[in-house]
Amino acid sequence: MPQQKDFKRVVRARMQKTGESYTAARAQLLRKPKTKTTRLARALNAPSVADYAKLAGMSDAVVKAKTGCNWERWVKALDKLGADRLSHREVATLVNQKFEVGPWWGQMLTVGY
Repeated sequence: MPQQKDFKRVVRARMQKTGESYTAARAQLLRKPKTKTTRLARALNAPSVADYAKLAGMSDAVVKAKTGCNWERWVKALDKLGADRLSHREVATLVNQKFEVGPWWGQMLTVGY
């Protein structure tokens, strides 16, 4: 799942913009020819720190109160560990073992990530 998190964010953004269903928005995006993106283009299209809580569907305050870190720190930590290349199960295991937040919050962080 996390392997395509960026594409899912693009699909959801299109859904909000056009009012399409997830399937329709995804189909439209898949029809567009893929272009080679540069590192600069990826950086410009990356979500801002302010968008993390909105994208995850859970506020920074709640996440920080329950885990000790806000979304920005979680995203940076998981990116540094290469979580974007792992499966959902692998990310959840990594979060539980490395950060010891418990199974429920491990899943919440993984889904939010």
